[in-house]
Amino acid sequence: MKMRKTIMLLCCVIIASMGIFLTGCGGSSEDSSSETKPENQYIGAWEATVITTAEDEVMYDFKENNEVCIFNFNDDYTFKLELAGVEYDGTWELIEGGLMITDTDNKQANIYYKEGELLWTLQQGDIEGTYHFVKKE
Repeated sequence: MKMRKTIMLLCCVIIASMGIFLTGCGGSSEDSSSETKPENQYIGAWEATVITTAEDEVMYDFKENNEVCIFNFNDDYTFKLELAGVEYDGTWELIEGGLMITDTDNKQANIYYKEGELLWTLQQGDIEGTYHFVKKE
């Protein structure tokens, strides 16, 4: 009888210890899930560096021309684009390989992530150019 009580007490201590150990080792589920969300890599400000042709030749350098083009992606899935002194607003969502943005006129475009850059390809008439954005520190 005494042996049985000792074993039961030992089991209770082990179970209680595991509960304390496991609780102490993990962060809150909110903290750990927000760190691993794939959209977190996009949240923040992204600045355009260049526009390239389909052949990957630089057709416009923002720094050389003292121009600024910035995308701000917010954690509430909204964005603001500042381009040539004009601001555009809209929403964004994750797609495979990047983001899909939708502006306030319901126009949509895809922006892809590649090697630390966001790439946004636009076509106007016969001219196609890809904006290259890097995340601002």
